[in-house]
Amino acid sequence: MCNQGAIAPAPGYLEGALAACRTHGAILIFDEVITGFRLGREGAQKRFNVTPDLSIFAKAVANGFPVAAIVGRANLLDMFATGGVLHGGTFNAQPVTMAAMVATQQALTPEGYETASKRGVRLRDGIAGILKEAGIRAQVTGFELMFHVGFGLDAPARNYRDLLRSDKALYVKFTHALLKRGVRALERGAWFVSFAHDDAVIDATLEAVRGAAKEVA
Repeated sequence: MCNQGAIAPAPGYLEGALAACRTHGAILIFDEVITGFRLGREGAQKRFNVTPDLSIFAKAVANGFPVAAIVGRANLLDMFATGGVLHGGTFNAQPVTMAAMVATQQALTPEGYETASKRGVRLRDGIAGILKEAGIRAQVTGFELMFHVGFGLDAPARNYRDLLRSDKALYVKFTHALLKRGVRALERGAWFVSFAHDDAVIDATLEAVRGAAKEVA
């Protein structure tokens, strides 16, 4: 849901999933391919204070290089070596991607997160203000480094059904107007902010948003 609409889990949902797994002897696995290192250095599990048994990371773990990781409880991961569990892969531990992952993790400092988060909030809130000024009904919701822009919504989306009510056609026109102004935005409404997006990029993006909003309003 974070990838679709930057929707946080409902209060108690993750805790309930963990409790259900413990009751029935199942393993709780978090897919942090999107949320990992975007919602913070320790991912969504730290953000929402629920630790799964296993987690899957990719994408931001190596700044876009083709690498993924399975992390979790030692007694489960040890089964790859001693428990008869096979983990094959053509590109496992490929040197270039491993170097990219190490360099990326070293660059993900608390200071970097603090600076990028401030810029992300400025972009998110700036978009919301510009759309409101242009008379475009929209909800801009989510986190510091990833958020969602949903046209035609009167309240923040709580689930996928809510997202289906958004005005996707108008939003696609908006993204096309942005593209003409040098900004590539995903047509599904998701926005991502990285450490490389400096203040000049945020300013230029907001200016493009202002022009695109006037065009489609």
